[in-house]
Amino acid sequence: GRAYVVAGPVTGDGILADRAVAVIGSDEVDDNLASTALGGVDLDGDLVPDYLLCAYDAGEGSPSPGAAYLVSGPVSGTLQVQADARTTIEGVAGMGHFAEACAVAGDVDHDGQADVLIGAHEHGVELEGRAYLFYDLPAGVVAAEDASAIFVGPTADEDLGWAVGGGRDLTGDGFADVVIGARKVSETADLQGAVYVVPGGIGEP
Repeated sequence: GRAYVVAGPVTGDGILADRAVAVIGSDEVDDNLASTALGGVDLDGDLVPDYLLCAYDAGEGSPSPGAAYLVSGPVSGTLQVQADARTTIEGVAGMGHFAEACAVAGDVDHDGQADVLIGAHEHGVELEGRAYLFYDLPAGVVAAEDASAIFVGPTADEDLGWAVGGGRDLTGDGFADVVIGARKVSETADLQGAVYVVPGGIGEP
């Protein structure tokens, strides 16, 4: 996969590769890089917008553990996440679909810096699913299990982490809140699904 960064304003028709000021790719085949691609938010504290690229089939094994990459801005030219990412967040071996859903969660811990939320809907012995919240990502490689907070689906086969979101104060307490979807939650066979809203302020200074 690839992500193309196009400088605005954007008008009219054109070939994407010709308009892009940067192309962010991967050295790994079939990793599904940019299954989610987010930009425009400072994630490393330098006041310059950065890019979060998710690749749920990255890594070795079956299922693939998945990974998410933080690429610091500004960017230009051709980049590869393996060489150019500031931070690589690696999923758990033997558990699939880490980073199939990713979101900038807003400032959940109220420290002045945006945080990252990553879903892994097939994690867990009973596929209950998980969502991983990261504060202040350091440079280098970070393991999913070293997240600042880990949310676990309460029932088997729930698929918690199928969708994740955040960045808004939904509870009126001044903190950005976390939203996590679980597509198979149901007390019947209808599998209506559910959305969990977790109030921000988790582990605030």
